[in-house]
Amino acid sequence: MEVLSNMKKLIVLTGPTGSGKTEFSLYLAKKINGAIVNADSRNVYKFLDLGTDKPKNLKVENYLFDFVHPKNQYSLFDWLSDVEKIIKKTTKPIIIVGGTWLWIKALVQGWELPKVGPNKKLRKKLENLSVEQLQEILKKLDPRRFKELKENVKNKRRLIRAIEIAKSLGKVPTIKKKKKYEILLLAIKRKKLEKIIKKRILDSLKNGLIEEIKNLHEKKRISYKKIQSFGLRYRYFTLFLLKKITLKEAVEKTYKDTLKYAKTQIREIKKLKPIWISKKSEALKLTKNFLKKVMS
Repeated sequence: MEVLSNMKKLIVLTGPTGSGKTEFSLYLAKKINGAIVNADSRNVYKFLDLGTDKPKNLKVENYLFDFVHPKNQYSLFDWLSDVEKIIKKTTKPIIIVGGTWLWIKALVQGWELPKVGPNKKLRKKLENLSVEQLQEILKKLDPRRFKELKENVKNKRRLIRAIEIAKSLGKVPTIKKKKKYEILLLAIKRKKLEKIIKKRILDSLKNGLIEEIKNLHEKKRISYKKIQSFGLRYRYFTLFLLKKITLKEAVEKTYKDTLKYAKTQIREIKKLKPIWISKKSEALKLTKNFLKKVMS
């Protein structure tokens, strides 16, 4: 999969959850007549709106938002394949926007991921194992992939998929390619980020998050177990609906885990040596300079 072969007009705009990535990306896209490509692993799913702060009514050319049914799985391989098609298709500068750092890392480092289809027999067997047992299996099969799961290391669905791939292919290979991209990382003060995260959680509750989760289960026929696998708000407010924790506990646990996730995003993206920005004018200047350089 030669995803980086046509990346001469690719800007990656990323940052922790709540840092304002979407707002920045829309500003840039309008200024440079660019297209936005989603790099948030939950924003690809339909019906997951309030729990993900999914952007609506994007008035620029955009891709990979709100198009996968939650009953279906959308993998890193699927995303890389779709991004490759978009890169080949559009003549506009592309702005990759999102905070799923593993996707971004795989894209800019040029990972080669052969297609591995679902193994129903293996999945059925693994479903009966505990999270701890799955972790031990993956550690032995692919220690690097186990480490890269980070905050998803307790996510049973992710563990099973990683084991499925490792058993089929062995360790996931990576191929490094020349740098043909610019990564812009949004800087935001910790106190401000904490306030934004807390406000987003409470706002999503006021706007109907509990009803959204109920609808996913009752109308879309998605199991509560699957809903929990989407993490953060979906995990804890589903537990609240199931009367396993109180509303106060759900808010506190979601807040704590979201902050932890934001720290992980920053730490992992920093390894890709991004350019830190805090103003739209900075982002625009850097983007224009980059495009001028690669087009010359």
